[in-house]
Amino acid sequence: MNHVLRCSLILMALLTGSCAKNSIADPTGDTPTVVRKVTDYTFRKVVGSQMTLQFRTISFSDGGDTTTVVGSAYRYTVVDTGFMRTDGRRCLAIQRETITDGDVRFVDTTHQYTDGSQLITFERMTDTVDRRRLVEPVRVGTWFLYRDTFGNVESNRYSIVGVDVPIKTPLGTYQAVHVRMATQTPDSTGTRTFLDEQWLVPGMHIVLQRQTSQFVPINGGATSTSISEFFVVERSW
Repeated sequence: MNHVLRCSLILMALLTGSCAKNSIADPTGDTPTVVRKVTDYTFRKVVGSQMTLQFRTISFSDGGDTTTVVGSAYRYTVVDTGFMRTDGRRCLAIQRETITDGDVRFVDTTHQYTDGSQLITFERMTDTVDRRRLVEPVRVGTWFLYRDTFGNVESNRYSIVGVDVPIKTPLGTYQAVHVRMATQTPDSTGTRTFLDEQWLVPGMHIVLQRQTSQFVPINGGATSTSISEFFVVERSW
């Protein structure tokens, strides 16, 4: 099955069930044999451990043409396992290097912490708005708001749709928690469907993030689909 058809079927299935706010469409994993905790899914808690994710975009047309553009790589290095933020949160500090054409072009710092029920990421040193990546209980059907300051809105609502799901990466196959968000936005020109999916692996955090955007014009013109991905390509252990 080609990517366009597969993405279209998934998007249709998800959005058919999205009217019921508490329904979780398309569970992808069996009941886990181990009780998972959010603390399992941070980056590896060892100073100096590294992971690298690659970014790329893939675009499709109705005619079957596919265009792939490879972007920057992002190398994450754990630099502190007990960093104290100015707001009093003790967290992991992770240096992030943006690598373009083999050269490090930008360096910043991200932070992660868990409070026993949720995994939070601050994307930058100066961030005051946190991002939820996962919450407990880690099981199919649990949902959460990505940013709670934005309120209980559909575009901010993520659900766990699989636990211990096999996910293939360039480094091998891992057992991951599969988190998903789907929205649909109609306007006078057509309908845009957006799907954000993340696969988190114990001790590695996100090994794959895939964002799929599909636009169906109201005038019967060609449907356009694009996929943006971050996927793990290297680790230090």
